[in-house]
Amino acid sequence: MRATFVINPASGGRQGAALGAMLARRGDPVHDIRCGRLVELASACEGPLVACGGDGTAAAVLDAVHRSGRDVPVAVIPLGTGNDLAKHLGWPTEPPRSDQLDAWLAYALAASERRLDRWLLRGPGCERAWFNYWSVGDDAAAALRFHHIRRVQPWLMRGRSINKAMYGLCGLAEAGARLRDCAGLALPGGTGALVVAGIPSYAGGVRLGPAIRSDDGLADLFALPMGLGLGLMLAGRRRARPLGRQGGWELSFRRSVPMQLDGEPFVGAAGVWRVVPGGQVRVLAGPAAR
Repeated sequence: MRATFVINPASGGRQGAALGAMLARRGDPVHDIRCGRLVELASACEGPLVACGGDGTAAAVLDAVHRSGRDVPVAVIPLGTGNDLAKHLGWPTEPPRSDQLDAWLAYALAASERRLDRWLLRGPGCERAWFNYWSVGDDAAAALRFHHIRRVQPWLMRGRSINKAMYGLCGLAEAGARLRDCAGLALPGGTGALVVAGIPSYAGGVRLGPAIRSDDGLADLFALPMGLGLGLMLAGRRRARPLGRQGGWELSFRRSVPMQLDGEPFVGAAGVWRVVPGGQVRVLAGPAAR
């Protein structure tokens, strides 16, 4: 049995490209995510898939496995900015060096397995799968700003630490109150963002709630503060406010609003948005899994 590595070459300030080249020299099966055909890859692979990139890369691999109809296990080598799924599953936050790859592979091939809830977001003109969280408001607006800078000035994003600092600056640029008189539900005062979470790790390791399980078919809704309060929460000085836990959510918005799924930002249209269960996938737990 051999693991197949799905590489995002652009992740981690081009760390993905370096890892892919190193694996190819060793003769390990490598698939560039830019080539697409992930469903076909999942249908044909003989061993586990390893998602090498950020949370968006991991989500794409997991969703392709689900759509393939095969219960292929997935491990993660985190190369992104947040890497929340890898943190939740207990995988090391740095990719293995060339002299560590054999030990990493031996561990991954014998790793314990878990089930991970798959969720679907359905809204106006949209249906997308996600595994970590769906957020709406100021944090998604900061993610949009960050992705725009990375697209037009990629030379600024030379590594994970620099990316995190740039992301923080993007957050400071947000004025807040995007959800005021917009969301179709009563919000706590000072709410800057809403997060529907499937795992407890958010924004690079912030613990949203200790009781969140990723395999119980329930999603947790949180209100995040705006402005300085959001910064304090991300620094661990304040907590997100829990608003409930259930097997699905329906939220409505009176105007278009920034959103993000597993770290991938977009602008959602006004209307009703629903979170519904989408099954489960099989994942491999790293050495630091709780």
